[in-house]
Amino acid sequence: MKKRRTPTSLLCLSISLGLSLTLAAPGGLGAQAAAARPEAVPRGRGRTDSSCGGPGDKECKRNEFCQESTIGQCPGGRAQIEGICATPPQFCTRIFAPVCGCNGQTYANACEAHSQGVAIAANGPCYCTSNEECNPGTYCQTPEGTCGPEGKCQPVPEACTDIYDPVCGCDGATYPNACTAARAGVSIASTGACAP
Repeated sequence: MKKRRTPTSLLCLSISLGLSLTLAAPGGLGAQAAAARPEAVPRGRGRTDSSCGGPGDKECKRNEFCQESTIGQCPGGRAQIEGICATPPQFCTRIFAPVCGCNGQTYANACEAHSQGVAIAANGPCYCTSNEECNPGTYCQTPEGTCGPEGKCQPVPEACTDIYDPVCGCDGATYPNACTAARAGVSIASTGACAP
C-alpha cells in the first residue's frame, strides 16, 4: 500500500524586530491548523472585508489578509494607510515575543497575529484589564502596587524557585515570592505578606 504524503505546511519564525521568515516544514500540521481556523479570516482590525487601504482602497484576495506595511500603522481607517496583502501563516513557533494586534488583542508573537489575519499595531502586549483578555499562558500584570486598572499581558512562569520573599497579591492572598504570584496569574499589591 502506497503512503500518501501530507502537504507541506508553513513555519513562520518571528523575530523581535517584527520581521518574519517563512520556511517550508514537512508535516500535516498545516491541515490541522486550517481545520481549526474560522471560516471567515478577519483582516486588519478584525474586519472580514478585503479592503487594504491606500489611495485606491486596494482589495486583497479571498485567502489573504491585510498585513501592516510598517509596524504601528494599522492599514485602512480614516488615514487610508496602505497595507500589504499576505497569506496567513498556517503554523507558528512557540516563541514568546508579544505584539499588540490592530484589533486591540495581544498575541504571543507576530506570526500568531498574522495567522489570525490580524495586522500588528505595536511590538509588545496591548493593555489589558483582566486575565481573560490575554492569550492562554499569559496573565494581565499590573504595575506593582497599583492592582489596576490597566496592565500588560505577560507570560505565566513555568517554574519558580523556593526562595521565600513574600508578596501580597492583588487578590488579597500572600504568595511565597513574586514568581509564584505570577504563576497564579496574580499581580503584586505590595512586597511582604498581606495584612491580616
